[in-house]
Parts: sequence; C-alpha cells; structure tokens
Amino acid sequence: MKRMLSIMFILALIPTVCFSQNATGEFNLFGGIALPQGDFKDDPDDPDSGLAKTGFGVGVNHIRPLTTPGMSWITSAALLYNGMEVDESDYDLDYYGIDVTVDAGAWINIPIMTGLKYETEVSPTMKIYGLGQVGINMVKAPKLEIKASSSSSSVKAETEYDMASSFGYVFGGGIVLSEKISVGLRYFALGEPKIKGTVKASGGGESDSEKFELKQSISVLLLMVELSL
Repeated sequence: MKRMLSIMFILALIPTVCFSQNATGEFNLFGGIALPQGDFKDDPDDPDSGLAKTGFGVGVNHIRPLTTPGMSWITSAALLYNGMEVDESDYDLDYYGIDVTVDAGAWINIPIMTGLKYETEVSPTMKIYGLGQVGINMVKAPKLEIKASSSSSSVKAETEYDMASSFGYVFGGGIVLSEKISVGLRYFALGEPKIKGTVKASGGGESDSEKFELKQSISVLLLMVELSL
C-alpha cells in the first residue's frame, strides 16, 4: 500500500511543472454501457466468475492541457454498476416441497484514475484521442440472500461484503464529434482485490455466522459518450 500511495503522489506532482500557464482546465461528464470482461463477466461454468451482468457507468473528468501540443492531464472518477446474475433453477427444491427465493445485489466499482490524454486532428471535421491512466479502485461486492421455506420451517442465509480496494489502470480512446460531444470506450482493468465477507445463517430458532475472504478479478469495458460542460 505504501508503494501504491507513493506512485499516486508522484503522479499528482508531475503536472504541476508541466501545465500550460494559461490553461485552467475543464470538466466533462461521461456515461454509457458497462460490459464485464474476463473472469468478471457472467459464466456459471467458471468457478472464478464474478457473475456480473451488463450494467452502466457514469463519471466526471477534469482535463488540463500541458505545454506539449495535444497533450493533457486527465483525472477521472467513475461509478460502474453491474448486477449479479443468479439462476434460481440452481436452487430448485420444489420436488421436496421447499420453496427457495434468491435475491442478489450488484457490483459497485468506484475507480479514481489519473494520467495522460492525447488528442489530434485527422481531418478538418474529425479529431481522435487516446488516454492512459492509473489509480485506485474501491469495490463493493453484491449482497446475496437465499431463503428456503416449507410448510413446517424456514431458513435464511445471507452474505455481505466489506468495501475493498485495489490498484488498477485504464486505457481507451474515441472520436470527437464536436466541441461538446465525443464518443469512445475505456477499458478498466481493476486488479484482483481481496474482499472480506461474512455469511450469516438463521432458522429453527438458531443462527450462526462465519467470516471469509475471496479474490475476484475485475475488468469492465465502458462504451461511452462524453459531454463537455
């Protein structure tokens, strides 16, 4: 963690000596479709799958030009929301007279990234850009609740997770359609955080709980639109 914080501190200092003197920077907003990638996406046959569904992402950028033409320093904060795919047929116990319901929450990732953006004109009516960033991601894993009931009894089990963090990076690019609007994509590689959780079970007048820890690889492709303020 000390090494991560040192890297972030150095990255924060670099732009202070490189900014264009007359550039105050600007803010823009972005949002779009968040597509889980790799082990993070829904794959019931993969024991390492995060079972994440297609979701959405929103965020804000602060962009400040550097002295090098076309180069800018870009700092971003985003929220990526992906529901958790659960197949209730995996818990089907109707044959035994037991009714099972499953309620799953969502993956919430909050990446805070900083890095460089380069923009260039490819024709009189079109510009393209590319960017690369590094930073820290905060993640909250989805809560999972399972209830089973019969004519004589009922039991409930639920899993809750603490907030976790990991080092990650982002790269992407896009097309500038006008001074106010651009479209593009960003790939968020958010590492493999260690997530601490607690499973609680209750039923028949008794209850129990147990703590555990898991590691989950997280990566998301965001198809997005940017709007300058």
